[in-house]
Amino acid sequence: MLNLLKNKIRTLLPWTVLLLTLVLWMEAEPVGLWWARLSQNPDDHGRVPSAADASRYNSQLREAARSMRQPLRFWGRVADQDGGPMEGVKVFYRAQLVDLPWIGAMGTHEEYGSTLSGADGAFFFDAGRGMRVELTYLIKSGYQLAQDTNRFFEYPSTKPGASQDPAKPARFVLVHESAVEPQHSFNVGFHVPCDGTPCTVDLKRGKATPEGQLRVVLTRNPLRVEGIETFDWWMRLEMIGGGLVEVEPPLAVKAPEEGYKEQISYEFTGAKSPFDPRWCYSTSRYFYCRTAAGEYGRMRIIADLSSREPPVRLEVESWLNPSGSRNLQFEKSKALPPAP
Repeated sequence: MLNLLKNKIRTLLPWTVLLLTLVLWMEAEPVGLWWARLSQNPDDHGRVPSAADASRYNSQLREAARSMRQPLRFWGRVADQDGGPMEGVKVFYRAQLVDLPWIGAMGTHEEYGSTLSGADGAFFFDAGRGMRVELTYLIKSGYQLAQDTNRFFEYPSTKPGASQDPAKPARFVLVHESAVEPQHSFNVGFHVPCDGTPCTVDLKRGKATPEGQLRVVLTRNPLRVEGIETFDWWMRLEMIGGGLVEVEPPLAVKAPEEGYKEQISYEFTGAKSPFDPRWCYSTSRYFYCRTAAGEYGRMRIIADLSSREPPVRLEVESWLNPSGSRNLQFEKSKALPPAP
């Protein structure tokens, strides 16, 4: 038996040494460049990669990996629709981790985990080193996550609420199912003029009609455009007898009580070329709204004036609570039919 084992070792040892040597060699010189040099295949510039190219490539690869392998430490806090802390919320997450470069290649993989919120609603997890975290679920019986909640976080990030600072945890709101109220909900697109002619949209019926609550006026100069020509354009939004509050997403569960303006205007002018930072042919805006009847809602308005010939494209995505409540949490099963 001992002699058999010795024979096996003698047979495998040379191959093991050869394999380790090959791995170390390929780690020093990435596979793609090694093969290109071996086969004398030129790169895209007609040049055969050299050993210096291999060394430079490996250095760049390791530097890229180091920059992407950020500590995925996540601080968050969960509250209910009234702002009270929620204990015992089970938080599930998925992390995209970056592997250390090996034999000239760099890869990523995903890992999953979960944690619970404490008495103050706070939670924390350390997912390793990588570049992205997604909160897949926040679960507590009888509650649902507030609509439009951001669940994707890049590392590093300069965006607010990126949760990389324990003093500024990412905030999440869970709404009790009993707090969800019926609402009119529409996502509709229109072809509208861009010569200053108003278009009025009914947020209860989801169509353009003179009896609507939202008036949109688009103006473009020149009216017709050629090729990649820049142009000046203007947009005016008006809640007839009511008001608008522009906000950045995600929107809160409740509409604000104050701060509404009946009209909001935008001007996109002065761009001299398509490379001018002022140039844009479309815009996307988020609002809370209040109608003349005291109904609250929220909406997203997209205006796209890229078509060469009028009309242009207007898209309105809206939710309107006809009860007069500022509660805007929406559930598809409670969507109201279009008003008659």
